[in-house]
Amino acid sequence: MRDQVLSQVSKQHENYRREYPEATDLELLKAAAPVLHDVWISALLDPPIPRLQNTDGEDLLATRVRFEVADPAQVQAAFDAARGLEREEDGKPVWLWSGGNLKGKPVILGRLVLEEDALELECNSAERAERGRTMIETLAAGVVRHRSTVHQNVVMDIRERLRSRRRESTAADSGGRPALPGEAVPREAQEALTLDAQARHYREWLDLPIPALNDRTPREAAKDPALRPKLAKLIRRLEGAYQGCLQADKPAYDPSWMWGELGLEDRSRPMHPPLLAHERMASLVPGLGELCRTVAENARRQPGFKDASSILTRADIRRNLDIQRFLRHREADQHNQASAPGEQVIPSLEPHIYLMTNLELHRRKTFWVDESLAYMLAKTELDLPGDELRAPFPCFALVFSDRYTLSLAERLLARDRQCPIAGYYLKAATIYVIEERLESGRGLGVVFALDTLGADPPHLAEYDVPLTEKTQIKGFLDGLAPRLIAESEIPDANPLRALFHLVFSSILYATSAGVAPEVRHSPGAGGGKGSRRGAGEPPIFSSESVFFLPGSIEISRVREFEELERVSSGRRILHRFMVRGHWRRAAAGWKDQRLRWIEPYWKGPDIGAVIERAYRLKP
Repeated sequence: MRDQVLSQVSKQHENYRREYPEATDLELLKAAAPVLHDVWISALLDPPIPRLQNTDGEDLLATRVRFEVADPAQVQAAFDAARGLEREEDGKPVWLWSGGNLKGKPVILGRLVLEEDALELECNSAERAERGRTMIETLAAGVVRHRSTVHQNVVMDIRERLRSRRRESTAADSGGRPALPGEAVPREAQEALTLDAQARHYREWLDLPIPALNDRTPREAAKDPALRPKLAKLIRRLEGAYQGCLQADKPAYDPSWMWGELGLEDRSRPMHPPLLAHERMASLVPGLGELCRTVAENARRQPGFKDASSILTRADIRRNLDIQRFLRHREADQHNQASAPGEQVIPSLEPHIYLMTNLELHRRKTFWVDESLAYMLAKTELDLPGDELRAPFPCFALVFSDRYTLSLAERLLARDRQCPIAGYYLKAATIYVIEERLESGRGLGVVFALDTLGADPPHLAEYDVPLTEKTQIKGFLDGLAPRLIAESEIPDANPLRALFHLVFSSILYATSAGVAPEVRHSPGAGGGKGSRRGAGEPPIFSSESVFFLPGSIEISRVREFEELERVSSGRRILHRFMVRGHWRRAAAGWKDQRLRWIEPYWKGPDIGAVIERAYRLKP
């Protein structure tokens, strides 16, 4: 790092001397202190290591490609007869895939392991994994189906080991012994520091010459048709590393913002949300949607039903004969068809029935939160008592499809080692809210239904929120996880607290004075532009009408704020010149006593000048 540090400090000195020609040597050294501190902390958080490559000159990236297998016997016969595949041990369904490298020398290219109805290919680079996938789909055409490709960044693993060694070394130097588990850096602090360092690194990476891009910067490569495919490949590798970190429950930095930043994807926002979780369940389980509608219609006919407060409790669901009959029949059908290939197994339908029936009971009220509004609500203070949080309907849904929210949800799922979709990109988050009347007051049931829109059903995460005058919303959020206590300006990294902050802010916004949701009707299940991830496939929209909660700020301005937040100097400027959103109570004499949302606003100079200054101040 020596030459890089000397060059950086020298350049800073030249700029500082040019701006302040009368400055003393001491003032010059003081100006260099933040740079040197950043070098030191970066060496701890992001230790520099040599570029690791295989014998073909490809970056080392441990890659696993998984397939579903319809006929294992046919796959074994095809592999045994194939050239370049050889059984690792006689009798075991494990093959070594060999061939020549760029220099013509024989090397092991990968390893194939067949286990019942699943096949996994292991390679040490993304390029070899793609070649292997093509080979497998050619040899076993019709009997294998690709399920997933997961990358594990070897460089990141080595860096994490180096970090661990340095932590142990520091503890041993200070106390003569290695650190005990309870004395390690807290998870929240470690995650916050790592994500902050990666955010700064990748912000600068866009403007650094990259050898794989012919020594052009990513921004320059994005404008060159010949280099755009290579650039896209690099970003996909970063996304694979992100998914690998999620699956290993390590600090995971989401690089998907780069596609839009570099102009590699259409940044226009969709006009309707994707399939909602209850729609997905109705399509995955035949008869489930009709059952929930029937139960809800019967409940509305019962004496004492109130549109403003009635819900079906979990006990009501368990006592309902139609529901129990449906569950018994489904269990019997699954038992009789246990050997049927491709049958989707859903552990328990009762939680889904509870949500879907109550949503039907109140005629499927759904609020879709705009991307820019979600960002602004995340920057809004919640210093309010719990009795101010009032649901617009006894049961309703909030839908988020922006990457900020989905990235939080992906990091939350990474902490659940039993979750089948942990480590995969989410496409939609449907959050169900049910207000219940309890003996102690009111309570909210909040259920996160997180969905990849793939073969697996939406994953549910359920929470209960008490709402009384003594309940402080901010206190409840802090109780979800200890807040990172530090004097630094590193952003809070707890995904659960951030998600609940967004949910509470959205509920307050939907019920606040002056808000008029826009009714959006479904454009249909097809048509429209394709997305980057589903090339050639039309997007799938929800078939339901929703209340759209639009943002009042241009999305381009949100992108600028996000750009500022990726560097510490930019965050300092935002903290200094931006007033966070907050809630204002109505005056005593006003007819409408609902809260008013005061959105975050810019109180300083023009945003362009601020961003320019942030670039000058970047470490």
